[in-house]
Amino acid sequence: MKMLPSLCLCLTGVGVFVSPLAAEEPAALKDAFKDHFLVGTAVNRSIVTGQAGFRREADLVAGDIALVKAQFNQIVAENDMKWMMLHPRAGADGYDFTAADALVAFGEANQMEIAGHTLVWHSQTPNWVFEGTHLPPGVDKAPEPEAAEPAPPGRGRFGRFRPFNLDGPRASREELLERMRDHIHAVVGRYKGKVKVWDVVNEAIADNGDEVLRKSPWSVIIGPDFINKAFEYAHEADPEAVLRYNDYGLENPNKRAKLLKLIKSLKEQGVPVMAIGSQAHLNVSMNFEKMDQCLTEIATLGLPIHITELDVNSAVRGQRGTGADIANNAAATEGGLVEEANRKLADAYEGIFKAFVKHRDSVEMVTFWGANDAVSWRRGGNPLLFDGNNQPKPAFGAVIGTAKTATTSEVDGDFHIYLCFGQSNMEGFPGIEEQDKEGVDERFQMLAAVDFPEMERSKGNWYRSVPPLCRPRAGIGPADYFGRTLVSQLPTKIRVGVVNVSVAGSKIELFGSETREAYAATAPGWMKGIIEAYGGNPYAHLVEMGKRAQKDGVIKGILLHQGESNTNDKDWPAKVKAIYENLLHDLDLKAEDVPLLAGELVPEDQGGACASMNTIIRTLPEVIPTAHVVASESCESRGDHLHFTPAGYRELGKRYAETMLSLLKAQTDVAE
Repeated sequence: MKMLPSLCLCLTGVGVFVSPLAAEEPAALKDAFKDHFLVGTAVNRSIVTGQAGFRREADLVAGDIALVKAQFNQIVAENDMKWMMLHPRAGADGYDFTAADALVAFGEANQMEIAGHTLVWHSQTPNWVFEGTHLPPGVDKAPEPEAAEPAPPGRGRFGRFRPFNLDGPRASREELLERMRDHIHAVVGRYKGKVKVWDVVNEAIADNGDEVLRKSPWSVIIGPDFINKAFEYAHEADPEAVLRYNDYGLENPNKRAKLLKLIKSLKEQGVPVMAIGSQAHLNVSMNFEKMDQCLTEIATLGLPIHITELDVNSAVRGQRGTGADIANNAAATEGGLVEEANRKLADAYEGIFKAFVKHRDSVEMVTFWGANDAVSWRRGGNPLLFDGNNQPKPAFGAVIGTAKTATTSEVDGDFHIYLCFGQSNMEGFPGIEEQDKEGVDERFQMLAAVDFPEMERSKGNWYRSVPPLCRPRAGIGPADYFGRTLVSQLPTKIRVGVVNVSVAGSKIELFGSETREAYAATAPGWMKGIIEAYGGNPYAHLVEMGKRAQKDGVIKGILLHQGESNTNDKDWPAKVKAIYENLLHDLDLKAEDVPLLAGELVPEDQGGACASMNTIIRTLPEVIPTAHVVASESCESRGDHLHFTPAGYRELGKRYAETMLSLLKAQTDVAE
């Protein structure tokens, strides 16, 4: 990781950010990433007015202003555009635009793009918004009002908010919709053409359980279509504004799946959702792989991604999750920092920004939630790139370094990819054992060739290689322990990915260019279902997934396990050769760089029903010089004498890996 020399701050007048770096070394985030995405920050009232305020004296505020001007080209109000601050009292005369106007003026004066945060949220919304005379269904008497509770110590100004009591009187649906529309029209209309992007709905997704939406006054009083209405009203107020849905914890696969479900539903209804805001309140355990996976899946929605509230918590207790609940913030930043906090923070930010740069076609802006540690809502966790004196931390150099190393290519040469095809043994025979689900290294990934609804996997995305790897109802096969063995033996910088497109019971003809259609036409109904899952053409699907994989890594080999349905077919090697050469051609690969590994069938010593085919398989290298046969002798089989047991697959997969490791070593020796 390349580190930059320390930066210096010199304060003169309102503050000037001065760097000793040479001209070729970008000293500002906005310059380093100018070809990739906007880099912004949340700002407080003191920064936009220049007045001393909460936690900061005048000289420190001057430094904060200098830092913001020097480093960022986009801003958002940390609190001053939230409903509680902007519209604390009911009615048209209940607004206070003073701080929000100052923010917009600051942004315009410094040529910064401005985002608005936030229009509709369950938190930091004054209770008058939800108050009314309507009782909840089944309630005929309003409960006695609760006594006020003092805020617990150490929570700060914005740390505790009493939720609205939904068991008592409340507004009707029509009343609340009217208040929502009036507020959105007043706020968005005031800043039309100046605030270019709005967080229209914030944090509506439930953290736990099966429900997509959290229970809130908005969802209870209006119903789930409160989201539709909020976007409708915002679009009315400013048809040119970019309208985004914003939420936290999207790094969690379960919450991310809810996001995908929600946004797909909204898009199908014609709701003008134009961008996804991912808050990214992270901790130092975050790495490239996790962020890459998150962005890859969100990108399937086809909408721009905005990282809206980035910070990386270094507090010990902050490693337990990526939530953003205001009331829980104190607990997440108490207890001191993790060991070697600066180094771990730098490593985390480096991985995170590598993922941002990789996905720069989707990521349009990255906004830090605060300019420095002292003004951060998680200041106890030292979560930002600059300390409380506006001095850059090692994480700043790590982030700048990711911009310097970015190239026009997104391909990671340390991500080794293997294509797998064949019939049922390569597909994976049902019977996954608990040990096969555990301990799978994050470095071993599978590209989902089809959707796995129950596992929340989407076609074309990478996931940790917990079986099954081919199709939802398959089991483990040789690819499982092939990948596990490789990552256990290769350097830690190497990742391994597999792409498995196999069809149980099929002849090799199903993958042949001249034989596919005729063979598929005669296939039994159950096999046709599998074929249709691959778009009616498994070979073409394998190529499609291979091209998708090549965007992320380098194809290093092709794994084949097939032959039971072609037993005693002496032309089988020639048919395999034609398919192998087609793959090389269609994926622009070279045979000397991409060997073919073919495994033997259940062997004679296990009573293999098709063991005679192994003699033909062993001749494959005579037809394909870059083919290598993986022996199956002593690999345990099932009672059907056609498929291996889990133990047999584990051993066979290891043998595939050992063969590939020897080939990789040979390639390295030649290169040296």
